[in-house]
Amino acid sequence: MSHPRRPNRLTSALGGLVLGLSIAGVGAVFVWLMWASFQRARVMDQWTTVPCIILESRLTEEILTPNTPVNYRPLIRYRYDIKSQSYESDRIRRIETKSSRRPKMQAILAQFPPGTETTAWVNPANRAEAVLIRDKRTAIYSIWFPCLFVIGGLGIAASSLARNLPSPRPRS
Repeated sequence: MSHPRRPNRLTSALGGLVLGLSIAGVGAVFVWLMWASFQRARVMDQWTTVPCIILESRLTEEILTPNTPVNYRPLIRYRYDIKSQSYESDRIRRIETKSSRRPKMQAILAQFPPGTETTAWVNPANRAEAVLIRDKRTAIYSIWFPCLFVIGGLGIAASSLARNLPSPRPRS
């Protein structure tokens, strides 16, 4: 009668260490992404507000492949002036706005009909870069969640090592 082999302590410690560090690593990636998003939004607070006029406002459709749904993208073109120089932009947000949900994109268009005077935010380092809607800082409010994975993963790794590695023997 053969007995199943018990994994040795080193194998168990290594498995727990790899699992814990993997979980912590994935959490750390999401913490970094959320922090970067928050920082980008914070930098936009330094952008200059200028009056602008909406020149064109329409919905465009794009189909990437025959088997994908239609993506709708609001195209809003506007003009703004800084120090007697005129600029045009079609950026709504810093990241391109598009969705397969037509009503969502039509709601954005409804905010900016042609001829409307509104406000644009302009990058002071590059006056040709402007947006109608600034990035939000909301990522910072959720950053605690991936932090739990970092802490939990490190806890799994430390616990695995503490449980499975031999403790030092007292000297006699």
